[in-house]
Amino acid sequence: MFEIKDLSVKRDSHFILEKVSCEAIPGDLVAFSGSNGCGKTTLLNCIVGSIPESGGTVSLFGEPSNVSGDKISFIPDDGGIIPLLTIDEQLTLQCLLSGLSGDETQSRVDRIVGILELGGHREKRGSELSLGLKKRLGIGLGIIREAELFLFDEPFSGLDYSSVRVFCGILEAIRIRGKISVISSHSFPVEESLFTRKWVVRDRQILQNPEDGNTIQAHNLVTPEIPWLS
Repeated sequence: MFEIKDLSVKRDSHFILEKVSCEAIPGDLVAFSGSNGCGKTTLLNCIVGSIPESGGTVSLFGEPSNVSGDKISFIPDDGGIIPLLTIDEQLTLQCLLSGLSGDETQSRVDRIVGILELGGHREKRGSELSLGLKKRLGIGLGIIREAELFLFDEPFSGLDYSSVRVFCGILEAIRIRGKISVISSHSFPVEESLFTRKWVVRDRQILQNPEDGNTIQAHNLVTPEIPWLS
């Protein structure tokens, strides 16, 4: 279980988030929404320990989230792209940093390139990629290793319709394998039925599963095979 309890985050003397509480269980796919600047990215950074909390706790399966780094995959808005490395090099580096063997690394890189339709761009450097390609590479960097909790910050920005559907298929594949995904966005171009839970930031608080919100749809998704997430 992933639990945030009475969490507060301050900047200078002002609260960005104040005593927020929310939770998710294995198999949850969380739509995390709110207006620009409301604190969504702040919360994600707090979960991974990049921003200190002013009070409260964040835990994953009973452990503080900031000591569960190997169980959490955080995909920031910019995808964590390295400008001087090619797509192949960045995916390979992510695998090697996770301690994977050479053969397993190559297998995973090839599979991610295929799923995200990056085959014609493998030798392009990060600085040469369009916004859409950067987003697809960022998603690949996030899912190429094992994790129990996946945090995506504004993943839909820059994706075309086809890429959105591919990403939604990936999210469904993660969900049916019992992992937790939190998708932070100010707007969702996909169906609400895709998600199992909603968090909405309002007035420094998080509302869970509010009745109002976007009405969206998700039919006939293709869920790719990602063996290491089993």
